[in-house]
Amino acid sequence: EVEELDKNWIPLAFSVSELNGAFDKVIGYAPTTEEFCYEKGDVLIYFTIDDLATPRAVTFNCTMVGNQAEIVKSIASILGAKIYDSEAGTFVAPENV
Repeated sequence: EVEELDKNWIPLAFSVSELNGAFDKVIGYAPTTEEFCYEKGDVLIYFTIDDLATPRAVTFNCTMVGNQAEIVKSIASILGAKIYDSEAGTFVAPENV
């Protein structure tokens, strides 16, 4: 849980190839900028990657329902990452979203 993390905690970095592979597999392309919008049909997700050279976190802004939730969950699952729900203030496993 968030409260249990050390105040100086820094997430481990993903490999660039791992990050690119996850995005390519799920949305069909790898990110080329740190901030980008994915829009296809009824899906709209704003992504921010903290650093393309040494990515440690991927932030997303969307409604976690339907196809949007499936995309976010799939990327998190491939990366072996948890999803932080800022409204609830907790981490959730991708399968629990």
